Amino acid sequence: MNIRIATAVALAAALGTHAAEKYATTCGENEKAGIPIILCQPMDQLVYPKEDAVFKVAAKGDNLSYKWFFENTNGVLEVPEALGPEVVIRGNNSDRLGFYVCRVYSAGEQGVVQTQTRVATLTERLPSIQTLSAISGPIWTNPPPPPPPPSTFCCTPICGYINYNNGGAGFSLASGQAMTIQLSPNSSGTPLINTALYCAQWRYGGQASQAGCFTNLSSTQERFVAPVTKPYAITVYIKSGCAPQGTLYYLFYQ
Repeated sequence: MNIRIATAVALAAALGTHAAEKYATTCGENEKAGIPIILCQPMDQLVYPKEDAVFKVAAKGDNLSYKWFFENTNGVLEVPEALGPEVVIRGNNSDRLGFYVCRVYSAGEQGVVQTQTRVATLTERLPSIQTLSAISGPIWTNPPPPPPPPSTFCCTPICGYINYNNGGAGFSLASGQAMTIQLSPNSSGTPLINTALYCAQWRYGGQASQAGCFTNLSSTQERFVAPVTKPYAITVYIKSGCAPQGTLYYLFYQ
């Protein structure tokens, strides 16, 4: 099951609907039952960081009203104050990437009847690899090492790891600031390593509560949002295809 269908199922379950990717169409039976007719579905949005995103729905029905919902790793949430056919997701919202759906209500002779739109995705466009900062680190392999504290690999199995701590200074991030990384065996940034082949851990201390795992943003990008203002260290764990110990891997970050 791909991620969009899986998310549609999750949203449908959370919203109490009976089907995930079945929407009202312009058929007579639907109109007779008073079901709102979706004329134009919200579309996926690919925006630059800090750029606003806009989702729109057009529908037909009696006394229409709207409610937008959002899903990411925190679960399904209502979008605050999103009660119209158009919702603007502001670029200064650091926790906005994920999936959006609109529930549309019609209040007519049949009472209040509802339907929902397709699930639309919001993702961010990264600048070209040349504009990202880069830092290199040697891989350590054979045998797989114990992870740095706290004791979590973020993935298994692993065949090696690379520590990045920016020369001991760490990567300084403010609370709520996002960091996106890409990994390459070459300083040119080509090719980028698929995120299926590695995982990454962030940390700012030695306690379990002071570390966590990056999440996949795309097939070549991982990301996390800093919980506190601190310098962070990063460990990348390679799942397979490890180069010989001491080989440099380049971390491109923003």
